[in-house]
Amino acid sequence: PAVISSANTSMLALSYIADGRVTAGINYFQALEQRHPENSGVLSALASLYKHAGDMGQALQALTRLVYGSDAGPLQREYAQSLLRRWVQQ
Repeated sequence: PAVISSANTSMLALSYIADGRVTAGINYFQALEQRHPENSGVLSALASLYKHAGDMGQALQALTRLVYGSDAGPLQREYAQSLLRRWVQQ
């Protein structure tokens, strides 16, 4: 759906982080992921939220799915790959 764009999901994920409601954000995006498992915006938001929650395993899994199994465009996929390489090294 058009409403679930990367721009919208990014802003919402950042709002959850800024508000200190990371767990609520994870819960929201997990439910959204159930309906839209290949949506790059949802996966990107989940990766960021998991990282802020300190769950690097889940963050890396979400980023991996974004790179290899999502509707991401070439530039978003390339950026996600660079994040994945950096996050693996942390």
